[in-house]
Amino acid sequence: MKKKVMFLFNPEAGNNAIEKIVFDIIKNLTIFDCEVTVFPIMPDKGLGSEEILITHASEFKTIVVYGGDGTLNRVVNIMMHQDIHLPIGYIPGGTTNDFSKAIDENGTIESYCRTIAFGNPFSYDVGCFNGTYFNYVAAFGAFTATSYETSRESKKILGYGAYVLNALGNLPASLSNHTKMKFIHDGVEEEGTFVFGAISNSPSVGGFKLPFYEDSTLDDGKFEVLLVAALDNLEVLHNVLSGVATGNINPKYVHAFKTDKIEFICEEDTAWTLDGEDGGKHRLVTVEIHPKSMTIMTSKS
Repeated sequence: MKKKVMFLFNPEAGNNAIEKIVFDIIKNLTIFDCEVTVFPIMPDKGLGSEEILITHASEFKTIVVYGGDGTLNRVVNIMMHQDIHLPIGYIPGGTTNDFSKAIDENGTIESYCRTIAFGNPFSYDVGCFNGTYFNYVAAFGAFTATSYETSRESKKILGYGAYVLNALGNLPASLSNHTKMKFIHDGVEEEGTFVFGAISNSPSVGGFKLPFYEDSTLDDGKFEVLLVAALDNLEVLHNVLSGVATGNINPKYVHAFKTDKIEFICEEDTAWTLDGEDGGKHRLVTVEIHPKSMTIMTSKS
């Protein structure tokens, strides 16, 4: 029996010719014995992810998503809120795609489609940020605005380079935006002033791997927390961040630990990003993990 799949795609995703990619996905899924129904995500036409999933999800065995991490984030939020737990087949089409790196590092359209048709369902942890879900990271501070403030046109032309250029251009302003807060986890209460913070479910954030979290998995029931102290000296900050990137953590300036729940009490409204999308400004934040609450198709055994 053919596998009935709903194919959701973001017409604005990525930096390639969308028509050819969509055709290749449909062709490969069909070759691999899937019955494909296509739904382009066009909210301005009344075809938003929520309307499509609520109306049609029960008709299918798998939800195939083509788009960036932000597109997947919106689909997962809808599925979690609507208690839809069909397996997801993710075909990354954005410019950074951190989450896909944890699922299939060197995927092609053909290999992703083969995985959707014949792969293994993998149940992974989902984060919950004040009632909003995320797949791999909730972050605040320096560089976090880069992903959603970088123009779509620049992303299409430059790909990940657009994020890097935008981050460098905003570096002085980012570093002056210090966040003073208390954070509570595992019965411990601490406080400090930070230039960057990330609560992640992935060893890759912003396109970069974090070596000290290499033993982390998407289903271990824990977040990886990274908090970098506010530093006015760019040279010292550069050395601290270089240490983070190479796994050489300086405990004087960096908090790095694992937990399944963390609360933040910020001195003022603080801007956050969730899976690279604007997460709004908050003063009180609770982030907790929902173990193995979503399922994605993977080629890994």
